[in-house]
Order: sequence, then C-alpha cells, then structure tokens
Amino acid sequence: MAASIVNIVNRALDHIGQQTLVSFDDPGPNPARIRRLWPQVRDAVLREHNWKSATKRIKLNELLAKPAFGFDRRYQLPPDFLRLVDTYPAGVKVEVEGDCLLADEKELFIAYVARVDDPSLFDTSLKDVLSLKLAAELAYGISASVTLAGQLEDKYRQRLKEARGHDAREGDSLRTGLGAWARAKLGY
Repeated sequence: MAASIVNIVNRALDHIGQQTLVSFDDPGPNPARIRRLWPQVRDAVLREHNWKSATKRIKLNELLAKPAFGFDRRYQLPPDFLRLVDTYPAGVKVEVEGDCLLADEKELFIAYVARVDDPSLFDTSLKDVLSLKLAAELAYGISASVTLAGQLEDKYRQRLKEARGHDAREGDSLRTGLGAWARAKLGY
C-alpha cells in the first residue's frame, strides 16, 4: 500500500493515542483491524460528498438487456462507481439499480464519485476527514471508550462540514451562478 495510506492511518492512531504503524502490513490485532476497516471507511467518506479529487466523467456503455419496465435502456456503471453526481444530457431521468444505470436516452454521459485507491490524489482536508472517521471507527475496539468514539465522531462530522465547504468553493460553477449580492456576501 502507498505510504500516504499509512500517513492517514497514523493520524487516526494519533487521535486515539495508539502506537503508529511503520507499514500497512504490520503484524498484530490493530493493523489487522485497520486493514479490514480502511476500504469501508474510505468508500463511506467518499460517498459523503461530491469530492472534486474523486470525481470522474465518462460515457456509459449501453447493455443489450433492457429493463423490464420503467426505462428503455440499461447502462453499465464503472466498477469504481460510488455515487452519481450529474448526467449529460442534463435533467435526464435516471435510476441506479445494482451496477447499472437505467435511462431512456440513446447516449448517456455521467459524472460520478469514484473509488480512489491512491490517497495522494486527495486534498489535505479529505485526508484529515478520512483520518478522523477511521479513528472514530477504531476508537471503541482499541480503547474500549464509548466517550472517545463519540467525541471523534462529532469531530469528524464538524470537520466534514468544513471540508465540504472548502471543496465546493474550488469550482467556478458556484461563483458564476450567483448574483452580484451573493458574490459580494461570499467574498467572490
């Protein structure tokens, strides 16, 4: 695993006052628990927001098998799909069903939050949020402290709000859609 995963994990361990890892493959019960939880925590946090560092855009491939009812076409979602962000054409009625997207369009493009395995692509705020969520998930199992687990979950929720705000303000779409008063109020 990449050294940056170990950095995120070590920040989580620091939050709960535990010894840090040298490698993601270190022996022992805590590293084994971390290896088991990391993919779940990563995917859950990525699904929480349309993170720019985890967003991809693709044209979907139509499948031969048609939906039984409700839609005319079935499209294959990519294997790293976590959350739908947008469709093109815009405003198209779609529905995620299993590993497929149902729609009536002859051609469909999507923007989606992808499972990103390389944390070096994440910005600092996202890494911080990931470490807090991992710490909250690990806290009770490692320290047996319900209080610590709750405090870390609260801190995660607060930091998640801040990180979402920072991430959302990095695009131009928000600023261009605002009127003069709103741009002035927000400092744009």
